[in-house]
Amino acid sequence: QRSAIRFLIIEGVKPIEVHRRMKVQYGDACLSQQQVYEWSRKFRNGVTSVADSPPSGQAHRVVTPESIAA
Repeated sequence: QRSAIRFLIIEGVKPIEVHRRMKVQYGDACLSQQQVYEWSRKFRNGVTSVADSPPSGQAHRVVTPESIAA
């Protein structure tokens, strides 16, 4: 669905119309209006990837006896 949002935003379609069109195609499986607006904003601001950004903060580490000895 994010690819569809990106395509339509690049075509100049307003976010409300993007959501309306997607609702017709995806029905109950459609992203929420807020999610469509958020992704629309990201794409208008230069984001090109449809993937989620990696989470911020410190990465989780697994502590094992082997990693402690290393």
